[in-house]
Amino acid sequence: MSSESKKHQSVWVSIKAPPPPNLLPGDIRTTEATNIRAMLAEYNILRQSWSRGSVLVLLMLLQSASSFILDYFQELLKSNVVIVLFLTMLVGAGGNAGNQCAVHVIRGLAVGKVDGRKNVPGLILSEILTGACTASAMSIIAYLRVRGTSSTAANDAFAISMSLFIIVTSSCMIGTVLPLVLYHLGLDPAHAGPSIQVIMDVLGVAITCVVCQTMIGQGNELDGSGLENNSK
Repeated sequence: MSSESKKHQSVWVSIKAPPPPNLLPGDIRTTEATNIRAMLAEYNILRQSWSRGSVLVLLMLLQSASSFILDYFQELLKSNVVIVLFLTMLVGAGGNAGNQCAVHVIRGLAVGKVDGRKNVPGLILSEILTGACTASAMSIIAYLRVRGTSSTAANDAFAISMSLFIIVTSSCMIGTVLPLVLYHLGLDPAHAGPSIQVIMDVLGVAITCVVCQTMIGQGNELDGSGLENNSK
């Protein structure tokens, strides 16, 4: 344990430890206030706020990139509101799946169960296969969810379920690779947790729009051309 960790531990122990029986109530309050001030001085709130805030601001700006994607596909979203209704479900599933893989790898690196320099391809492949199996089951459930609780066409529900499959599978791959990349770069792999959530928010929106544009958009165009031909 490092000296800084020992200092933090000693401060917390001094706060939580019961006061000596010979102290008066006023002395107890003074001692607790002194311990709290010492803890705050050791913790350095400004430094912690800066280190955390800089990462959060960067992630916020990265996450705002999804607005450009939504703006580009706004015509698709206007004509197919069902995509918007289930968009949070899709990107949320991707973020959750990627975060699970990231936590698994981060914990493995911390306790020594995962070697960041040996058998990395095997680890990545196993996580991708696991993610594909999980994504298959989730896609079936998503299809039934979309079809069973809304007046959505089968083609629309299939496009959403296919989007979910691609999002979850890719999220598992990225969630596995990202902590390993940070580990090799000498950075804290724990940063992969919030990062994968933001990455999959942006990537999930892009995957959903592209898949639905391919499957639903073309279907609407064909329907429209068929109606025009019939009218002629």
